[in-house]
Amino acid sequence: TSRLNTFLHVRVAIGLGRPVSQIKDVPATLEEARHALRFRDLQEDNQIIDLSRWVTQGEKASEFPFQLEKEVLRAFRSGLEEETALAVKQFLQELRVSAGKELWVQQGMLHLLGSVQHSMMQTGVNLSELYEGANLYGQLCQIKEPEEIERWFLNQVITPFMQEMTRKQDVFLQQAVDRVVTRIHENYMEELSLDSLAEAEGLSSYTLSRMFKQAAGLNFIDYLTEVRLEKAKELLRGTDMKLNDIAEHVGYQHSYFSRIFKKHTRVTPSRYRENSRNGEDDAGNETDGE
Repeated sequence: TSRLNTFLHVRVAIGLGRPVSQIKDVPATLEEARHALRFRDLQEDNQIIDLSRWVTQGEKASEFPFQLEKEVLRAFRSGLEEETALAVKQFLQELRVSAGKELWVQQGMLHLLGSVQHSMMQTGVNLSELYEGANLYGQLCQIKEPEEIERWFLNQVITPFMQEMTRKQDVFLQQAVDRVVTRIHENYMEELSLDSLAEAEGLSSYTLSRMFKQAAGLNFIDYLTEVRLEKAKELLRGTDMKLNDIAEHVGYQHSYFSRIFKKHTRVTPSRYRENSRNGEDDAGNETDGE
């Protein structure tokens, strides 16, 4: 084993099956030797393991890190990929320290995989489609080293799911913004607030505000103002409605309507109407009262 360490730079574990007297029994004892290797101590370097050192699974059952498993699932359900990766690392490290044997570490990770997949199914994700029919349990059973198990678990299990959730969330949020925009155009004359619209969509005001600006290019109040003023311009150009009625129709008090209209167009509503009927440009400077 020391020479293998020196020349190949690998750790060495030797498994011993029971002695046999007939050559036909060699395959069975070879399988026993391979199974014995599942009990290698992951904290040790070179090891020789025979059947007499086997320990039953029940002796280690109490050492499963249930609390750390909860931490993994909490971070995972919250969509926190970095925290999930750290929690998986801590979970695996605890398995290595407390359980030690390759078999129990692998069984602990298989248990964690089952818990994580259960959480995935609760979100409605089709696991067969997400993982393209891959047998994750079979893949995990083929991995021996803890470092490789950790990389596989994060790259092949956690990351694809997180990416799918991000994609679905982006689609959901875009649909929510589209519904809010539609509601603004249909109900601009009513009292609309970011808080009430966010509540109707089941979102926080912060999330809706951020996504709305990203999608529409304006924040919520500026977009609502723009829609209202465009409708007011249509009414000023195409109708003889009184200014008070137009203000009320687009959701404003008359005095505030005049101020905000002039702030955005540089003319009062009455001058805008006059200019439009005279075929003049919308912009202008005037200070008459209304």
